Amino acid sequence: MKKLLLLFILSTAILTACSGPGKVEDIDNNPSDIVYDDKTEQKVYEEVTEVFDAVKVYDESAIKKQFGEGFLDYFIGDSESLKLLTGKMDYKVNSIELNDSKDRAYVEMSITGVDTAKIMYEILMFNNGFPGMINSNKKIEEVRKDLTVNVVNRNINNIMENTINITVKKEGFNWEVVNDVMIREAIVGSSISYDTIYMKVSENIMNVRKTVSELYDIERPNISLEEYTNKKLTEFCENYLSEHINDYPFSEAF
Repeated sequence: MKKLLLLFILSTAILTACSGPGKVEDIDNNPSDIVYDDKTEQKVYEEVTEVFDAVKVYDESAIKKQFGEGFLDYFIGDSESLKLLTGKMDYKVNSIELNDSKDRAYVEMSITGVDTAKIMYEILMFNNGFPGMINSNKKIEEVRKDLTVNVVNRNINNIMENTINITVKKEGFNWEVVNDVMIREAIVGSSISYDTIYMKVSENIMNVRKTVSELYDIERPNISLEEYTNKKLTEFCENYLSEHINDYPFSEAF
């Protein structure tokens, strides 16, 4: 009997030792219900979830406090559009690894968010193609006001997934997520680089102006080329969201 009891105790100890630090999840995989065996890992996890939950609901004050001014709006300036984007974000903590002194943690995360490549393209196309007339034409300014929200809504289901590694460090009694551009890129990033998009925007704007110049030579109106160009570009701007965006579809640019 004593031998059996000893074997039971030994086997239990071995299983416990082999399991190492772990976590217990609820069946719905709700981040707030995940509990780590290691108390330090648990504190790290709670800090990460607090930060990313604030991003998901676009808590501006919490985001600013954590990441600084303008962390997400590097090309999208209005909060309504950013709230739409962050609302599509989802995340999962895959692993937490502590350093030997347990004052720094390395966290692997999976983040899904909107691929902003086409959104960036359309906004840059509009802003760079018609900068001189945006503020001088009331109708164009009205279109400009709704441009970002409409473009975001039109592309809200273009989702991409990233796996990133972030650092969480201990500051006094608290833990803090270290700011990193990879976090922003995972939340509102683009599958195509900014430089590539900007180059294609410039090419398309040149093509628009070339087409206008060719039309001018054909029609030979009693106005200067500059006046004719402004007239055509104004028409382009006024119908941009509903019609002319399809003249230079993103699929042809990339």
